[in-house]
Amino acid sequence: MVTTQTKDDISMLVQLGMAACMNGDVYNARKLFENLLEYQPDMRAASLGLAFSKIVTDEFQEAESILDDLSEDDDTLSLKVISLSLQRNTDEAESLYTKIKDKKSPEALTAKQFMDYSAER
Repeated sequence: MVTTQTKDDISMLVQLGMAACMNGDVYNARKLFENLLEYQPDMRAASLGLAFSKIVTDEFQEAESILDDLSEDDDTLSLKVISLSLQRNTDEAESLYTKIKDKKSPEALTAKQFMDYSAER
């Protein structure tokens, strides 16, 4: 049984993993996400974190495989848009972005920033 305390601990670990990944400590972030998935294989947040760790190291196919196994929502679509944008696959990124752009969610705004950044490069 997962208690509230356990859920809070897991949430904190996922946040730590994301922060580590964004600060360049991808190896340890990835290990954390993999360990969380060993503990609970269907942990969506850890899967998203693992996919993000793959995107930041240009392992786009691996990231896409992880994301394809998850249900489609703003989080998965945003990460797919980010991945496609970094690969300069603008048409497909824009096509996916249309599914979330009207929601004005943080995920949609982040995806838009990556699309704009990639277009400028």
